[in-house]
Amino acid sequence: MVYLAQFSHTKPQSKQILRGERRKSVISKIIDILDDFRLSKFENEGAIRAGVRSALCLSGNGWQPSDSEAAALLSAAFTKMGAKRSSWLEGQREFTEATENCIRCGILLDQDTITARDRFCSDLCRDSARLYREGLEGAINRKVYARSWYVALQKKAPARSCSFCSTEYHSSFAEQKYCSYDCSHAAQRDPARHRECQHCGTGFRQKQLGSRPQRYCSVECRKADWKAEEYSCCICSTSFLAKHKKTKRSCPSEWCSWIS
Repeated sequence: MVYLAQFSHTKPQSKQILRGERRKSVISKIIDILDDFRLSKFENEGAIRAGVRSALCLSGNGWQPSDSEAAALLSAAFTKMGAKRSSWLEGQREFTEATENCIRCGILLDQDTITARDRFCSDLCRDSARLYREGLEGAINRKVYARSWYVALQKKAPARSCSFCSTEYHSSFAEQKYCSYDCSHAAQRDPARHRECQHCGTGFRQKQLGSRPQRYCSVECRKADWKAEEYSCCICSTSFLAKHKKTKRSCPSEWCSWIS
């Protein structure tokens, strides 16, 4: 019994799943994700732990070793960042708001509300704050979860060559062909849309509107490139210059324009 007593309160140590340079690389990527915070360095801890744990489980590891490894990676990242965990009260949003104001709309509370330690001026503000917090936390957790999941699997994926710039990259998605969004967008651009203005020679990109090819870079160039020709008025036979050719054309005079 004495022999068993010394092990009864000790937590079994799990083996490291990620080791060497790969472990250092994943910790560095986790630090980059943790640095993208708004209120606290610990606000994305849960989503990161869930994302890394999920990626490790999909790699063939058990749930418990994967969870312990994710916690160890986060602990190492916090240590390198020098992050000090705050108390529960300091982690609440209400800790930074004045007790005399509604923490949703900011108006001054009455004395009865302050005495009752209510932080909202109405049920509308209370429900609005709850819905806002739930929606914001859900969106942030989903984003951080996806980034953490991708970081854990990225280093294990084989190296590939970008189909546009030939840069070597790692990706866990079999259908990915480009190293970045910039290369993906550049590869999908139609080279036929890049044209040269027939008037000033400036290069421009044609708008994806209409079926006729665009010949000028601007309205000014289009008007300047129109060549005026001499016509005879069909009413008073006066010669005048115009840029559009019609079967019957009148001169710009008020009388002829009214009759035509």
